[in-house]
Amino acid sequence: AGLMAIFFGLSFYCEVFYFNDIFSGAIERINTVFKVYYGLWPLLVLATVLALKRLLRYRRPAAARARLARVSVAAMVLLGGVYPIAAPLQRIEMTSRPEPTSNAHDALNGLRHLRRTKPGDYAAILWVRSHLSTRDHLLEAVGTQYTYAGRISTNTGIPALGGWLYHSWGWRGDTFLPERDRRIRTGQLLYETTDPAVAWTLLTRNKLNYVVVGQAERDVYPGLDEKKFAEMGEVAFSNAGTTIYRIRDGLQIALVSDRQIARLLADLPVVRSDAGDAAPPEDSLAPSTDFQPMGLVGISESPDNDTTAPETADPKSQATTESETTGSLTGRSVVIPDDTTSKITVRQKITG
Repeated sequence: AGLMAIFFGLSFYCEVFYFNDIFSGAIERINTVFKVYYGLWPLLVLATVLALKRLLRYRRPAAARARLARVSVAAMVLLGGVYPIAAPLQRIEMTSRPEPTSNAHDALNGLRHLRRTKPGDYAAILWVRSHLSTRDHLLEAVGTQYTYAGRISTNTGIPALGGWLYHSWGWRGDTFLPERDRRIRTGQLLYETTDPAVAWTLLTRNKLNYVVVGQAERDVYPGLDEKKFAEMGEVAFSNAGTTIYRIRDGLQIALVSDRQIARLLADLPVVRSDAGDAAPPEDSLAPSTDFQPMGLVGISESPDNDTTAPETADPKSQATTESETTGSLTGRSVVIPDDTTSKITVRQKITG
């Protein structure tokens, strides 16, 4: 009776109350369901078994008790057997139907679908796994939860500028909000700016030494300028439309001041969703001291990839005018599809 009371009581609670978090709209109650509702069903199973045992104990005569036990067990098996059959069939229907394989190891490979649907990304993931270490850091398209963002970093363990940034915000809280927006803007500015000085400054400040350019980046950043990465580095990997550039260390490019970088990032406002979070101040668009973007200080040319501190640029070389460092961006909106309908708008800048 107590277990049943807990089950029905918390079930009623979930129908009336919910946790107020960053989610809204159709998935507003998602964490209430995950954290409370799902955990109730084992209680119901346990309560049902105990109730059946008590019912059989007081059932007379023995023949009727045995008959009731058989019918009850058969009903539970039939009802409980629906899910183990229907659920996998539904999930298989939602997948990309990977090709059959007789190799048990390959059958359990969660990346097998990418081999057919996105062969370039699949090959890039395998290459990164075998050639890079956690001392390396990637730039790839950033995004929000339940999207393809961060696919290389997720499947290799190599740190990246950002992946599911809204998901990180949901768990870290509002203290991460300025850093979330800074990383979203930084990713867009890095991919779309045509000014090598701006790109080199952002790569150095965020300690990024490899840049991924694939279909995911072209979809998120329609104004992507790939040429500057080829000029600043070399092609380390390329396959089926996915290219990874290794940025050379110690490029003789004057760094742009933090103030100018902050101004450029501030001109890429993140249009707010239903979450209603306020825009961060301009000062928060500089690299955060509480949430360091990366752990790498510099990139060494040595085979063992040891890190070295970057050279400090001459202050005189940084005394460039804004028109010389802003580059050129186009006025349009870049939509990152997700359940919160987040969007980045790019304003027209001065052409350098």
